[in-house]
Amino acid sequence: DFRRLSWLWAYCYDQKDFVKLESICSSVDFKMYYGDLDPRLGGDKIVPVQDYVAEMSSQTALGDSHLKTQHFLGSVMFEQEDEDTVVGNWQVQGLHQRTLADGTVALWNAYNYVKHYYRRDAEGIWKLDGLKPSRPLFMDGRPQDVIGHF
Repeated sequence: DFRRLSWLWAYCYDQKDFVKLESICSSVDFKMYYGDLDPRLGGDKIVPVQDYVAEMSSQTALGDSHLKTQHFLGSVMFEQEDEDTVVGNWQVQGLHQRTLADGTVALWNAYNYVKHYYRRDAEGIWKLDGLKPSRPLFMDGRPQDVIGHF
């Protein structure tokens, strides 16, 4: 279930399927721990899942049709925190490409780790409960060249 949830997370980001993204997430507050990745992303916060999906699907994030992405998930190590919570520590490579108004292409590729938090809901179904990307190990390009207002 955990691998499936994380695969679907990447798929939803890359295919811009934000309805499905919301369906795989916990219905309680969602952990968005972005402080290590880039403080400009608002730092660490816990929000209603609808706010997380709205933020990810916005035109200044993944919702922009001029932004193409692919999030590769590599090896993973799972840690059971208690009977209803698990953390997956994933290797991740996030590829981001934007076609600018003049036709040029800007790239930002980040190579790092991401923690996925999983929680079992009241019906016993595992859901994605949050994420925490690490500071990139290294990058090609800059995030501000592909993500934001254009």
